[in-house]
Amino acid sequence: MCFPTLFPTGNFGANYSHTVKLTNAEYIKSRLLNVDSRYRKNPAYVFLLLREKELRELKSGIYNTLRISSQTCMLTMLNNADRELEASLCTALQSVPGTKQFRFKRKGDVDCIREFGSPTFFCTFSCAEYESPHILEYLRKINDVPDSYDNGRLCTEDPISVSRQFSQKFHEFISIFVKKGQGLRQVEHFFGKKSTINVVLHIITSFFG
Repeated sequence: MCFPTLFPTGNFGANYSHTVKLTNAEYIKSRLLNVDSRYRKNPAYVFLLLREKELRELKSGIYNTLRISSQTCMLTMLNNADRELEASLCTALQSVPGTKQFRFKRKGDVDCIREFGSPTFFCTFSCAEYESPHILEYLRKINDVPDSYDNGRLCTEDPISVSRQFSQKFHEFISIFVKKGQGLRQVEHFFGKKSTINVVLHIITSFFG
């Protein structure tokens, strides 16, 4: 896919031979966190980065499956439609977001309830409803936009920055109220789960941790 508005000379893309070799994650961060906001504001480019990341995850899973199985054993499983082959392919999909295997693997997170007992405090956050004055002030500061822009347009045109700011505030909450026990009693064990219904938030959690 070509992005002439982002790379008018055709250089400096992901496959460009940089002087300093960058990993895929480092390259993505350099684009989405760039002072030039055109990269993070281009939905097609952001979705392309997500698609390429998922393809790399899938290829890595398949490679690992083939690496630990001998050629003879793999051919035998292919010819016999062996259940072990199906299990191996399912394992290869565990790292690909959106697949049944990816979701099933994370169901094991609820085992902590059996280990530590029923939770006594629940807290839910939603990036979709996040209209804090801090994020709006931040968006106006980093983007040269007219004062007439309303909250919805500010967030829609720069979802990457919204998600990053939300993620930072969430980690601040975990650090202050949960880990340090300020505002709550001392917390012995806590469990959190990230929902990736929002694709942009999924990109942030995938690329930036």
